[in-house]
Amino acid sequence: AGVLPGGSASEISSTTGEVQILGITDAKEGTTYLQRCDDSYLDAAGVRLIAGRNFNANLATDTAAIIVNETYLKRLGVHNIEEVLNQQIRYGDEEDGQKYHLIGIIADYHRTSLKNSVEPTATFFYEMPGYVVLRLDETNYRDGIQFLEETYQSYFPNTPLDYAFL
Repeated sequence: AGVLPGGSASEISSTTGEVQILGITDAKEGTTYLQRCDDSYLDAAGVRLIAGRNFNANLATDTAAIIVNETYLKRLGVHNIEEVLNQQIRYGDEEDGQKYHLIGIIADYHRTSLKNSVEPTATFFYEMPGYVVLRLDETNYRDGIQFLEETYQSYFPNTPLDYAFL
C-alpha cells in the first residue's frame, strides 16, 4: 500500500479540485484522499469490495482504473452504485482533467483512527507500494513475525524490520 491503514490524514495524498463521474454527476469540489495499492491490498487489509472488481496486475488498463469508497459516492450524490460502475471519473476541469475508469466500489472502512469519520477515498493501482500489508494467523502470529524478521534480515541484514499491528 502507498499508506498504511491507521495513519493520519496528513500521511496520504489528497486533492481538493473538481471531481465528476462523466454523464452522471455534476462536477463537485471537496477533499478526496488518494491511496495507491496493488491487487492484493484489499484482501490483506480486510477491505470489502461491494460492487465491481479488484485491480488486476495482468490488465495493463488498470493503470488508469480507480476504486472508490461509499463515502466518495455519497459526496457526489450517487445513490445507485451499479449505474456508476465502468464509468469515467474526471479529476480537474473539462480541458485538462485526468480520467479514470471506475472498476470497483469498496465498503467504507476507517483508514485513519476509529475516532475520525470515514473520508472520501479514491484508490489507484500501483505495483510498487511503499509498505507491505500482511494478514497473520492470530493464533500463531509470533511464528509469522519470526519468519518475516528472518526473511527480511536475509535481504537487509543491517536494517531492522519495522512493523505495526492494526
